Amino acid sequence: MRASSSTHRFILACYRGRNKLLADKAYELYNAEIADTHLKIFTPETIRDVRKAEIPLWIERFGGHGVVKVPYSNAGQGVYTITNEHELADFMAESFDYDQFIVQSLIGNFNWRYALAPLVVVVVVVPR
Repeated sequence: MRASSSTHRFILACYRGRNKLLADKAYELYNAEIADTHLKIFTPETIRDVRKAEIPLWIERFGGHGVVKVPYSNAGQGVYTITNEHELADFMAESFDYDQFIVQSLIGNFNWRYALAPLVVVVVVVPR
């Protein structure tokens, strides 16, 4: 992959480094940078800086399913797919060293279970 702008290089660095918080911000900035081209990177609805106590409210807003991420973990760690109340309760019972999380709408079929199918976030760029 060849980086053609500073924002593009930043996105690649976040992707390679797997920093979830910076990657989300990079996609947002890149979409703003390329807005006049009518192209867009589609990402799940993302809520940043969510306190643990607020997570059930966001999961409910997303229809009872979503993805909770520890912002600074990498290599697939710190990603929790929530598809039902039991999984949400299990997540809420865990303790974390972090005060804030990322909560995203779930892309794909919310009946998937992590053990059966990995969560894949697909980023697509399409012309308008």
